[in-house]
Amino acid sequence: MSIASRGWEHSLPYTVGEASTTNNYKHYRNRRNEQKNLFQDRNGAWNQECLSMQKYEYICVAIVGMGERTTKILNEYGQQGWELVDVVWIYHYFKRPVD
Repeated sequence: MSIASRGWEHSLPYTVGEASTTNNYKHYRNRRNEQKNLFQDRNGAWNQECLSMQKYEYICVAIVGMGERTTKILNEYGQQGWELVDVVWIYHYFKRPVD
């Protein structure tokens, strides 16, 4: 079974069997450059929208336990302006805006 018959051809940077041709490589390279320069214009100046984006600081806190204890700790961080972003096992990841 070929890769193309599995439906993977859309995830490849160029068509299978044509990887060595110059035109396909240039197309792939140009597409990568477009993605890389999302925040800069053609003259290399930074996009003002990018510069004005909200900036955050982050913290990771290990909270062991459940129920009222965890709720109390999470509320304390919330009162300090921290927003809970993710939880992985006992690790709680927070963010808050930086002025």
